[in-house]
Amino acid sequence: MYPLGMDYPRESGIVLIPTRFVWPYGGRAVYISGSFTGWTQWPMTPVEGCPTVFQTICSLPPGYHQ
Repeated sequence: MYPLGMDYPRESGIVLIPTRFVWPYGGRAVYISGSFTGWTQWPMTPVEGCPTVFQTICSLPPGYHQ
């Protein structure tokens, strides 16, 4: 997953790190947002067998993200 407008083609030489985000506090709909999403909301999905735990995996370039 990349933020809109931030596609990193393989030819660019940028290494992306799969980064797992977990929200174990339940909810009806859970989203993540940050500088790496362009501050848009990305939905998180419930973990199979644990409906109160949500997760998503984002491919992020190395560096500082908010």
